[in-house]
Amino acid sequence: MPLSDQRLKDLKACILAFHQNPSQPIDDRHPILINFFSTLERIFRYGLKTGTSRVGLTKWHLWNWIEKLPSYTSDSGLCIPYLLLKAIDETKKSSRVTTAQGKDRLFLRTLVQRKLLESFLQLLRDNPVFVLRHYEADHCLFTDEILSEILRSLFAELARLELHLDLDNADFLDETWELSVMKELQFVPCRRLGLGVQICGKHFVVTDIKPYSFVLDEDSIELGDVISEFLGRPLHGTSLDLKQLHVQNGLRPITMKIVKLRLPSGLLYQPLVAVLSKSNLEKLVIRAKSPSAGIVLLFDNFVLF
Repeated sequence: MPLSDQRLKDLKACILAFHQNPSQPIDDRHPILINFFSTLERIFRYGLKTGTSRVGLTKWHLWNWIEKLPSYTSDSGLCIPYLLLKAIDETKKSSRVTTAQGKDRLFLRTLVQRKLLESFLQLLRDNPVFVLRHYEADHCLFTDEILSEILRSLFAELARLELHLDLDNADFLDETWELSVMKELQFVPCRRLGLGVQICGKHFVVTDIKPYSFVLDEDSIELGDVISEFLGRPLHGTSLDLKQLHVQNGLRPITMKIVKLRLPSGLLYQPLVAVLSKSNLEKLVIRAKSPSAGIVLLFDNFVLF
């Protein structure tokens, strides 16, 4: 392989960009983050062998073999650090991502947030025979002595930075690296929240807020927002009964996590706009663009709780 690789150069540029503005928190809204994770994804996908599916040969994702790693510890004597096993297990159990691509991305975000990239790379470098079961020998950065050492030094430099990624903010990772703002909310116990919610694809979207709902006073939930978690239960990709969960909660505080349609800049989160448009909820998008337009929103098939 060549003694340099464009993917590594791009990763180095991202890390340098993080360093150049130390006063800016490296969180989910950092302007470099999408480019950084896209580059990291390219590094780990480079050289992956093809797999077979119902439609024939297909390019594998990182998760296609990562999820099998725990079984190798007993079958082949592969020694995997506990924290890596924990990251794999949490990714596997997460209902916030349902595709191999989404699992890839959540796993990589977990490694970055917990400073485990260097440990994961070392595992790959120490087990080249295992790695080459899944990567092409001529297109694998992890078995190249020079390139893998460059990558190790980049991961070590990255570990010096403090990142503040919300690993629960994963509902859209199946489709994109672009993430919106996730807010964690808590309300006093009440019999009715006054929210109307409709399931759009994998998401629970707020389509109605009654005048008596105290969330209006809190200015915390807007039409078009996604309820990602309710009373500690992730909702993404489920058909949970919110009314029943609310009743079972009794007089305990009401907690939820929401993904905002409106970004802090005032712009709308486009992956969510696409979900709303696909579900014939364009009126929510129009309303979000012009909150004072006085548009009457009438939707069927929503659940009020």
